[in-house]
Amino acid sequence: MDRETLHATLSTATAVLNTLEQQAASYTSLTIPAHLKVELHCKREEVISLEARLAQLNGRTTAISDNLPGRVPIFVGREAEIKRCLDAPRSVLRSESFYAGCRLPTRQLLPVAGAPVKAL
Repeated sequence: MDRETLHATLSTATAVLNTLEQQAASYTSLTIPAHLKVELHCKREEVISLEARLAQLNGRTTAISDNLPGRVPIFVGREAEIKRCLDAPRSVLRSESFYAGCRLPTRQLLPVAGAPVKAL
């Protein structure tokens, strides 16, 4: 989502949250309907999530970001295979001998951009 769309979505979610909170204010904590309690909880989480995403777009970091794991800055494992793929010319990438050590069957070769596709 771009910044303007995210900001508009946050404004709408905040307005809905305010309306739900006004409705909930007319009840006590024991008499509030279950559906209103659930809607309030979901809308609060949505507003927090949208605020965190908007903060990320603005360059600020937040502790919670949609409950997703953080990105690992370093790729770990299979460095030799990646180097081999990056260093190989395109013609070699299409040969079946290049994929001899792979776990995938050779008939599942992925096409290289600009290369003709073989029928399986």
